[in-house]
Amino acid sequence: MSRPTIAGVARAAGVSVASVSRVLNGLPATEEMTERVRRAVAELGYVPDARARSLKVGRTFQLTLAVADVGNPVYVTMMRAVEEVVSAAGYRLVVTTTGPEVVDEVALVQGMARGYADGLLISPIRVDEDLVKAIRECEVPVVVAGSVPSKAGVDTVRANSPKGMLLAVDHLVARGRTRIAFLNGPADTVPGAARAKGFAEALKAHNLEPVALVEAHDFTFTAGRTAGPELLKSGAGSERRPGGTAATSASSAASASSAASASSAASASSAASASSAASAGSPGSPGSPGSAGSAGSAGSAGSAGSAGSAGSAGSAGSAGSAGSGASAGSAGSGASGVSGVSGASEARAAALTRLQGAASSDSGSEGARASTSPSYPERAGAVSSSFHPAFDAVICANDLLAVGLMHELAAAGLDVPNDVAVVGMDDSELAEQSFPPLTSVNLGSAERGRRAAELLLARIDDNDRTPRRIVVQPSLSIRRSTP
Repeated sequence: MSRPTIAGVARAAGVSVASVSRVLNGLPATEEMTERVRRAVAELGYVPDARARSLKVGRTFQLTLAVADVGNPVYVTMMRAVEEVVSAAGYRLVVTTTGPEVVDEVALVQGMARGYADGLLISPIRVDEDLVKAIRECEVPVVVAGSVPSKAGVDTVRANSPKGMLLAVDHLVARGRTRIAFLNGPADTVPGAARAKGFAEALKAHNLEPVALVEAHDFTFTAGRTAGPELLKSGAGSERRPGGTAATSASSAASASSAASASSAASASSAASASSAASAGSPGSPGSPGSAGSAGSAGSAGSAGSAGSAGSAGSAGSAGSAGSGASAGSAGSGASGVSGVSGASEARAAALTRLQGAASSDSGSEGARASTSPSYPERAGAVSSSFHPAFDAVICANDLLAVGLMHELAAAGLDVPNDVAVVGMDDSELAEQSFPPLTSVNLGSAERGRRAAELLLARIDDNDRTPRRIVVQPSLSIRRSTP
């Protein structure tokens, strides 16, 4: 059976070929003519020949959206918004991935000369002079969802990342969290540079200093998990002292060293005294971390006389664990080994022990390393139930990093948000799906996609228009990952 033609539709509808063309192209026509043509199209099963149409009108009626990673939820949101706009205008959207390398972005822009699309909407993750040149010389209209120098001469739609960072820091400070760390993606990328700058400015506005800064190798969930131990190491070894002050890992390590030498001769006797103190009447019920003993618990290894203080969580059985407390430079920790953390689960205590070991060893790490199964370095030593990282909040450069980090915090026995509050950026669907639901800065990915698509359609109609530079303002979506 031969394929139906436009001429056959015209004969079946009793109208001219020109009239059929007008109806199919959405041009003005009477209601009667439109109905007759549509009925004939349905009866014959006619499908317009896109190739013939392209040759005739000089357009493909296809547009390209190029992003770094189509699996990133923020790009999925943007893609949906773009598709909604361009499909209403009669265009089909072709989505492609550039990856993280600028050379691939340049190749894609230059490849638009092949004529498979009428325009390009690109969200480059890295920008250099070669990309700017390629965009400026591209043979089809280009709109950038992101930041490029004005000399590129194209329409742009970007997020206001610095303001978004300020919203996040304002929120944390209002909740009493002022020891804030930052988990960024690669700083040589457009989003990484913008968010690092915004984080620094936001802290400065509150007269704060960053507690820890870690750069992940990518903006992915896996990268967030891989960078988690590095972030915890950079803020680890913090011991919660009476009154709520925190000792840094450096000072804790120094006091531990001096305590070890001062108390090595007395470790057995201090363990014994701690044992008797604990059995005589440890403050609090089993399961509470104790009051006085938190200062002298094994995590601080801290002062000569604190090695076996009575508050080793109040369990008489834990007071006798001198052997576990006396290992590898923890001579003064006899009564307060991990087994004495009666208020925490064994899993939490073991995880925290590994964290302290990570904090005290290999301080010259080269940064977050790629690994699909991150693990904490181990060494001998014990950690008290009062151990916390030096930071009480972390802002992450996107939601994927934030959710990856929350997995690592949970593995380390830390509670979100009670121990550490976490804020993401992008406010993607993942933020609502995570546990706990993630507080996140909404950078307007859907709005950016919609505005960029509208600019591209306008540029196709009039390529001589003056380029526009649109900035979409952020908002904060507060959920349970912050107090």
